[in-house]
Amino acid sequence: MISTRLLLQRIGACMLGLFIFGCQDSRTVPSSTELAATPELPSEAPGAEPVSALGKPIPPIDISYEMLGEPQVGQPLEIRVITRSQVVLTEVSVDVQGDERILVTPATRGRNVARVPRDEAMVRTVTVTPFVEGALHISVLVRAEINGKPQARNVSIPIRVGSVSVPAASAGELRVDESGEPIISLPAQEFP
Repeated sequence: MISTRLLLQRIGACMLGLFIFGCQDSRTVPSSTELAATPELPSEAPGAEPVSALGKPIPPIDISYEMLGEPQVGQPLEIRVITRSQVVLTEVSVDVQGDERILVTPATRGRNVARVPRDEAMVRTVTVTPFVEGALHISVLVRAEINGKPQARNVSIPIRVGSVSVPAASAGELRVDESGEPIISLPAQEFP
């Protein structure tokens, strides 16, 4: 068994060795101007895929749309959805979904196509019926295989029904402070 005194001597010797080794390090601390400079990054990594601003890969599938009428409550509205790509798409499927405030006619909701040639548009006319006024959306999901790999692109199509904007309900009260600055006074409850 090692005595406490011998253990402390060994720990001390190790600490002294680390201290001496640290003093002999030939590296220098950078000046403040060197610390402020940003390092240069390579412009493009070899073999890297194109990425969006958020860092996610973007599939080469473009989706656009055109409304073929004026959105009205209870009236069917046709929307032309156009899918195009700069590469050949195979096993293409288009799926359109709405929520409980807007009905997407089941017969126009989806479509499957075996192949879409490069730069050729695939056009799908979808019929929707809004049930309420306000800002509504439908979601369009296009899935395809590109060079044997599954890819998907999703867009949300805004549909504005009616001309009156509905203000958001506020839980507070609009007031003006001593300097004339508008403020919203929010209610509060205190619990013991």
